[in-house]
Amino acid sequence: MACCPGMSAVWGFCAVLAGSASLLSGCTIQHNPPAPAATVELTNAQGSRIRTVMAEGVGPATQPPEALLPASGIRWSDLSRAVRSAGSDGPVHFGVAAQEVGSKTAMFELTTMKGWPGVLRARHVDGAVNLRVRIGPYPSAPAAESEARSVERQVHRALASWGRKPAVPPLIPADS
Repeated sequence: MACCPGMSAVWGFCAVLAGSASLLSGCTIQHNPPAPAATVELTNAQGSRIRTVMAEGVGPATQPPEALLPASGIRWSDLSRAVRSAGSDGPVHFGVAAQEVGSKTAMFELTTMKGWPGVLRARHVDGAVNLRVRIGPYPSAPAAESEARSVERQVHRALASWGRKPAVPPLIPADS
């Protein structure tokens, strides 16, 4: 071995290879069949007794169920989120510069990507949300009116989208 310096590396590699081959040859994978499925057949009396016990475990409702989805599909509480999300989804892109949201009315100051100012006014009437949008330096111009109608449609779509999402009740009661 001393005469060939490169041979020590080859012999070392062969020793590692032989050692790993001997370790791997002792490992085999066993393929055990799965256990058979358990089946239990109940008599009519046993089945009736199980149903009776299950029915006894369900008591009467202690409070009315929480209305997580509105009947109309639109929640007033979603208005702010809907207006903000509608600004990035649709043909007219806009941002909300300011907002005032009350229990029955809301006002949003908008700025479009073109730099046009806008105002969105919303009223909550009988579960529905009425929107009125005015956009542009000349709101009565046909192009501005077209963009305003587009923003109204975008916000209505966003309101419907948010309304399909269940509202989770707050974790901490409001009175605490």
